[in-house]
Amino acid sequence: MKLTSPSTDAEVELALRVLERCCLLHPQSTAPAHQHNAIQVLMNILSTRGVLEQGACLDALISLMVDSSSNQMDFEKCSGIMEVVDTRQISVVANEIRQRLPSKKFPLIILHNKRIKGDQMDEPINRTLIDKWNNANALYATPTGSNDDCLWLNHVICLALFPFL
Repeated sequence: MKLTSPSTDAEVELALRVLERCCLLHPQSTAPAHQHNAIQVLMNILSTRGVLEQGACLDALISLMVDSSSNQMDFEKCSGIMEVVDTRQISVVANEIRQRLPSKKFPLIILHNKRIKGDQMDEPINRTLIDKWNNANALYATPTGSNDDCLWLNHVICLALFPFL
């Protein structure tokens, strides 16, 4: 069968949801995903497609990395976290979560210490946000040598499994 038109947004989203479920239900699926450069493909989809596909893409990325150190390393190699979010996006999400919490406190924000002290932090908006989170005791800077992606992923999974924590 020969494809004659590009995939629709809904078709791409469906394919990403299938990938996500396969990796969650059958963890051994992450190995062939690694062999076929799935992380890089997903990062490409994330940067070129619309909102519908981006949400499914983020879910698929998390599913691929849950029990796969090779996929986690691929994500790190392509500077995945910097591609997925920037400081302003983190702020938008943190503020949205804050408004939903009865306490109105900021959620825990986990960033690698090089993200807090890097070149991008010279921008006034970024420095202001980092200071705001520090003052609210909401920022955890992971030490050099630790994998901040795994830490925040672990935190997200724990919150999904145990929302009362």
